[in-house]
Amino acid sequence: MTMSRTPYQMVLLCLAVLLLFTQNSYAKASVPRVFSDNMVLQRELPVPIWGWAKPGESIRVTFAGQKKRSVAAEDGSWMVRLDPMQATATPQVMTISASNTLDFQNVLVGDVWLCSGDFGVFFELFKCINADAEVANATFPSLRLLHVTGKSSNTPMRDIQGEWVECLPDNVSAFSALAYYFGRKLHLELRVPIGIIAASYRYSACRSWLTPESIRSAPDLKLHRDRLDSWNSTTITGRQAHLDAVTEVEQW
Repeated sequence: MTMSRTPYQMVLLCLAVLLLFTQNSYAKASVPRVFSDNMVLQRELPVPIWGWAKPGESIRVTFAGQKKRSVAAEDGSWMVRLDPMQATATPQVMTISASNTLDFQNVLVGDVWLCSGDFGVFFELFKCINADAEVANATFPSLRLLHVTGKSSNTPMRDIQGEWVECLPDNVSAFSALAYYFGRKLHLELRVPIGIIAASYRYSACRSWLTPESIRSAPDLKLHRDRLDSWNSTTITGRQAHLDAVTEVEQW
């Protein structure tokens, strides 16, 4: 016989599932996807490595003879900093150990650059002049590429969509042409591994790259500030914009 649940029981069941999910959300140590196989770490500077785990869990990061430890905070976050390293094109393995183990293969040390902007930076290599020849000759194993998929958010995001790849014809075609040419020139002239992070967002305006706090601090940007707040239901302007939209629909 099947027993029907009351609305009260269903609410309790949903809360129990939510609590279980929250408790298990950091059950395994994890890192943002800016860390992956084929990545490049910045030379000659301390290198932060961070992620999430179960609160109180011990984390150990091993790389290039270094062993760094941390303990996950109450919110699950943790961070270590590797000591400065010299550039090397010799592939190495980074291991992050907790209740689980993460191994990142084929890691190099060199220079890491962030290339960002709107459509001019986004423009793909396969659309350029002599694209077929450029793509066919784009074999530079020590040049590494990370394309960050564009995504809008009113608040800072803790992770990205994308992963590091070697610069090879199969990987470079849809990559930012500007970022590729820039990275290739650096790689050939400096003769060290180069990591290029392409995080452009096509058709974006300059103001969309400013933090909300920066926009609110400039009186000349009041129009843009009000427009930004109108998209956020947690602000007074946003709540009023929502009410105005509902009223307009009802009157229609």
